[in-house]
Amino acid sequence: MFEKLYKCRRVLARHQTGLMAKERVDYLSHRARQGAAKGTLLNVARELLVISREINLIPGHAIEIAEIEAAAKRWARHQQRRHRALTQKWSRELFVLRAKQWFQFLGRLQKPEEKAVPFSNLINDFAIYLCQVRGLSSVTIDNYYWHTGRFLTWLDRQGCHVFADVSIKNVDEYISLFA
Repeated sequence: MFEKLYKCRRVLARHQTGLMAKERVDYLSHRARQGAAKGTLLNVARELLVISREINLIPGHAIEIAEIEAAAKRWARHQQRRHRALTQKWSRELFVLRAKQWFQFLGRLQKPEEKAVPFSNLINDFAIYLCQVRGLSSVTIDNYYWHTGRFLTWLDRQGCHVFADVSIKNVDEYISLFA
């Protein structure tokens, strides 16, 4: 895979001899099969090489989100100090995103415990309705599910624990948070 991406021998050697080369090739091949463009694959390859250097990868060890975020913070500071980035925000966010995707692909991402979503039975019924009655796509249903879950979690934090007590005032308050 690296041979398809790089012509310069030094760059090719750096990728071939870098940490977790096989795992990086596997992920790049996966992305190529998904139809990623060569430019995207070049960016991903470069990012994975950095991630493999910045995160202490113990064989068989699952990577926690906190480890990824700490490494991303270090990398973003490094990028800013070297004047390769004006702020740390985008370097950090891209590092976290790419690392999560890669470790998820490898089956090595330790996901945090999911908190129960309030009124989850109602959200599930809503998703079934959207699918079976409205005939919406799974992507649209996932989007509705996510937004509805956020709203109901917010309601729960406001002390509204009975769905019958929800009012239009609650909806207006929630929407005003994003205006």
